[in-house]
Amino acid sequence: MVLLFALVSPAHALRVVCNGFDVTDTVPMTGAENVPVDARPAVTFAPGCSGATDWSAVLARTEDSVGIAFATGLQDELDLSRLLEVFPEADLDPTTGYTLTLSSFEGEAITAGFTTGTGRVAGLDGAPTVTVERTTSDRANGALTVDLLVTPAADPDGLSILQVKDGALNRGVQSFVVPPTGDMTFPIVWGNSDQPDEVCPQVRQLDGAGVPTEWSTEACVAVAACGCASTSPSAGLLGLALALALTIRRRA
Repeated sequence: MVLLFALVSPAHALRVVCNGFDVTDTVPMTGAENVPVDARPAVTFAPGCSGATDWSAVLARTEDSVGIAFATGLQDELDLSRLLEVFPEADLDPTTGYTLTLSSFEGEAITAGFTTGTGRVAGLDGAPTVTVERTTSDRANGALTVDLLVTPAADPDGLSILQVKDGALNRGVQSFVVPPTGDMTFPIVWGNSDQPDEVCPQVRQLDGAGVPTEWSTEACVAVAACGCASTSPSAGLLGLALALALTIRRRA
């Protein structure tokens, strides 16, 4: 089993400015080749160091810099999904270089380039599963920590995104790029969180064209208190984190 551990360092270590949200990953990843012509580029985010942030995205042909698709993620929207998707109106040109340029309201700019092939998105095989391995609730400082183990659906395109929410509490949705192979394991921390008696995770996975699986069945797990930990083999967790102590390491 290949495990992908979450880190608290941002994917882009050389920060230009301090943003409310950091870009954690892109799909396709920068340098990707043979990308399906009907793929939709996407960007995932995690909370940054201060303030609100709006991000915009432009997809352009690398050769002539002509923009063919645009998207804007307002701070409120990113706070609810941590995801910005760019849907071209038509298929991308085959065997052509493209550049996805991301710009924040505060002035940071990030680019990711990729090259298309000639095929189309194959889609996912199966559905993802998630297990809460451990929960720790510290009522003194309001921190709730949940360790997750996720087995993604097989994705022959390598372009999918995992989304997680809490089925019982409205914590929003968080989004993570799925690694090419293996499982994902990472801790989630909610700061200043209401202290629930249980968490009820659900997960779904978006393929390279942006088509999601159904949300999984709720899998509720009791939350330990007073700094103690509880473990459970049941499947599930997460949602909107006010303080997210994770960024899946960049695949590039």
